[in-house]
Amino acid sequence: MGMGRFKDGKFDLVVVANFAMTPAETEEWRRSFEKASELFFDATEGQVQFGNIFVCDDSVGADAAEVILHNSGDPSYGTFGKFGQPGEALHLMPYVRFQVLTHLHEMGHHVWALGEEYAAEAVLEDIDTSVTPANNSTVPLVGSSFAPGALVGADAILKFGSVLERRAITANDATSLTVAPAFSQSPINDNDGRVQYQFSAECATTANPNFCIMENGRGAAGRLDAAGTWTPAANPVTEFCSASNHDPDGNTQQQARNASSCWETIVSRPGFTALTAPDPAAPGPTAGFTVPAWIVLDKQPRFAVILDRSGSMSTGHKMADAQHGAVFWLERCAVDDDLLSIIAYDDVIDTVLPLQQASAAAGGLGPGIAAINALTPRGATNIRDALFTARDQIESRPTRAAAQVALLLTDGRHNTPSGSSALEAITDFQDGGIRLYTLGAGAPGTVDMDVLEQLAAGTGGRAFNVGDDQAGVIESAMAEINAEVRGGIITTEPVLFPDCKTSGGVDRLLKPLLARHKGRVAPKARPKLADVLRALGVRHADDLMAAHESRSRRAVAIPMLVEEKADRASFTVVHPDSTDIWLYLIDPAGRVVDAASATVAHVESTAPHEFIVVRKPMAGRWTAVLVRTTPGAGVSARFVAGGENRHLQVFGSASPHVPPGVPVRLTATARWLHKLSGLRVTAAVSAPSGARTLLTLHDDAPDRPQGGDYECFFTPTETGTHRAVISITGSKGALVADPVRQMLHSEENDIDVGVKSPRFIRRVVVTFESGERTKPAEDPKSREKPARKTTGRPRPLALISAKKLSGKKKQRR
Repeated sequence: MGMGRFKDGKFDLVVVANFAMTPAETEEWRRSFEKASELFFDATEGQVQFGNIFVCDDSVGADAAEVILHNSGDPSYGTFGKFGQPGEALHLMPYVRFQVLTHLHEMGHHVWALGEEYAAEAVLEDIDTSVTPANNSTVPLVGSSFAPGALVGADAILKFGSVLERRAITANDATSLTVAPAFSQSPINDNDGRVQYQFSAECATTANPNFCIMENGRGAAGRLDAAGTWTPAANPVTEFCSASNHDPDGNTQQQARNASSCWETIVSRPGFTALTAPDPAAPGPTAGFTVPAWIVLDKQPRFAVILDRSGSMSTGHKMADAQHGAVFWLERCAVDDDLLSIIAYDDVIDTVLPLQQASAAAGGLGPGIAAINALTPRGATNIRDALFTARDQIESRPTRAAAQVALLLTDGRHNTPSGSSALEAITDFQDGGIRLYTLGAGAPGTVDMDVLEQLAAGTGGRAFNVGDDQAGVIESAMAEINAEVRGGIITTEPVLFPDCKTSGGVDRLLKPLLARHKGRVAPKARPKLADVLRALGVRHADDLMAAHESRSRRAVAIPMLVEEKADRASFTVVHPDSTDIWLYLIDPAGRVVDAASATVAHVESTAPHEFIVVRKPMAGRWTAVLVRTTPGAGVSARFVAGGENRHLQVFGSASPHVPPGVPVRLTATARWLHKLSGLRVTAAVSAPSGARTLLTLHDDAPDRPQGGDYECFFTPTETGTHRAVISITGSKGALVADPVRQMLHSEENDIDVGVKSPRFIRRVVVTFESGERTKPAEDPKSREKPARKTTGRPRPLALISAKKLSGKKKQRR
């Protein structure tokens, strides 16, 4: 999500370049943001400037970026008023290093939903595709609403494949219009069968005005050169318009969308109502401006897992499941040398594992796993101070990381210290740039999901209600969250092994091995997959898939797609304690993955899970083969595959709770360098009864066709917690979202909005509740009694990375 914040008159921004920046490019962008902040200070009468600019490159941390920098392309663009929202970002092209006013113009769109002041609202009319035009200059119309000649001077925009073409209109009547020069092909070949009109407009009507920023951009205020020297424009534009000078003829897009001037719109936006709207704005001031801090982020991810060990965790499978999930995070972080901290809490906060590189822990992973498994339920629930401790751990290094994520598990409600609230930690997490994912694991009515949802939403994470219906559900959810925060879930699906009796061939093969290794056989000591399949009487792994009648009761095959340019792919099976399941993996070339390969990590855990991580995986169809080692009653497992690709980010959400009969809004977006349209997006919703509904999400809003914001609505017919798996499928035909707006911002008359993304599949898991929600009340007979006298609130560490690094920068200056 975008991790931008506005606090005390300053924007703090996470800025990620989707390429490896050279030192020269880094310095040029630093100077550009510094000058843009100075212009912002001028344009807002000293009320707004940039504060901390947190920077990373090579697309590391792009899922949390508020601003994305590109090394090629045109034009720059933002959203309309989606500052700080998941999956939304402002995109800046290379020219902005020197043409600095674009920062302010695009922030105007992205933060305050300001419309254009150089153009009117777009209008579309239908092309009459039944008519073959005489030439490529003539566009036949079904029936125009414009009087003859009324369109002369406007532009017509058509889209052929991925290319948009803009041409000047020279004539029009009720059934056609004429353009010059001609389009490259027949207008009836337009993708959508509609022509869009772009009308010029203006906000300022006086000579040499110093406003309006939303009517101008690029070099209208001045220009930086490669050495950092600023040359003001001859008549610099430095101000937004206000009530007395805004758009006298009322024809701009800003007027159509907001019915007011830019300044009136700005001060009406939530979070900015304390600003004062000048009328009119004037150049200056300069006193009080401070240079923004330019803070380079550490590329090594930092994670914290925060486990509830309060008394209520003693019921069901919750404590064991949470321990298994924590062990998975420890083992998974060790594969990639990530930094991890594990915190356990009741009314006392215990740091089970201080923040450290998981693979470098003294004595290996054994002591950490033993410490996790030694946790026992006790005491009351102090979520707030557990969160403060997690922030302290993540910030225990003298820098800030590009990815800082915490996972909070609880089965109840914050109930100690008396009078405190878990929500007190939100500001601390916001200040630290830490996303919090919350996991409510308990029976309906026992978990305070309202608080968990506020904690997640306030920090850029997401909340999940997983219940406690069966063994493995919490561990599986923790594995899904791990895959999501690392890049995305490729697939997550339950795997059912039905009742099975002793099978002569496979048991003759496996039983001696299991006896020799006391039930747990390391991947390197296992028989070859070909031998296992032969013993099962199966010719090929594909015959194990559900569509084949010859599938075995002891093995299942799961296919999945790994896209081009992926950095890593992970494959995880979570199985019951009582039944071991082996994981084999076949690459797109048909080769069984070798656990001894330098690019492969195959982890068979003491906890009931097993996973394989492949670095730089081959693109194509991979197949996981899951083999049940012993016969017996039917068992359920879950398989989760994740993909890490720095160019690809996906996002999804659902209304967390709706009253009975109210529709739930499901949303999704995807980004391959740019926000994408032309995707296939579906959602499979599972109701509490197990009933499934398949939905299709669209991005065809009338005012923003192909806008990239996919959505649909689902009206639950059952009360309780629903689980939805949103599937996002991309192809090489995907386009930059909102293509016509791209044309509106471009200085070129032909632009290509193709992005050359590969075919990919990502899934986003969301949960939501339907029905009346009762806030959990404190049970006077609760087993949650304080473990010992409660201490005061831990004092969180200051954000030392910003102070330390900005101080060094000032010394250099």
